[in-house]
Amino acid sequence: MAGGSEVVEVEYDPARTNLANLADALKQQSSFYSLIVQSDEEKKQAGRWLGPSEIRIKPRPSFIESKYSLRSQHPELYYLDLTEEQAIRLNAWSYFGGSQPDVLREDQEVLLPRLRSALQSGQTPVWIPERDPRGREEYRARLLQWLDSN
Repeated sequence: MAGGSEVVEVEYDPARTNLANLADALKQQSSFYSLIVQSDEEKKQAGRWLGPSEIRIKPRPSFIESKYSLRSQHPELYYLDLTEEQAIRLNAWSYFGGSQPDVLREDQEVLLPRLRSALQSGQTPVWIPERDPRGREEYRARLLQWLDSN
């Protein structure tokens, strides 16, 4: 929320659409008020598609949304090959506190110190963890390969 309005961050593929198309779709639903950018340069770029009154410069909020708590507070857990259910339970714990839920499998517990060590040495995977069952096995193989190379 910002000034009583809900703020939504949208990632999109510029090869498939642009800001004008996104804004038009939202305007048709009476859901677009303005594009929030962080700098004059971003405002200038957005000005190719939107009018000046439709663009606002505001710094990114300094709070952590609950759904991003695990990534920011416990990256060693975030980068594990968690199932969606594990990620949700651990993220809720990370945000709200209390006792950490006992949801990790034995193989994940074994992997955790290696991952923690790599992250503490400044290494960070450059990909987003896969939570879908179809991609998790490939993600785990990629994670293990990354850990072996660090």
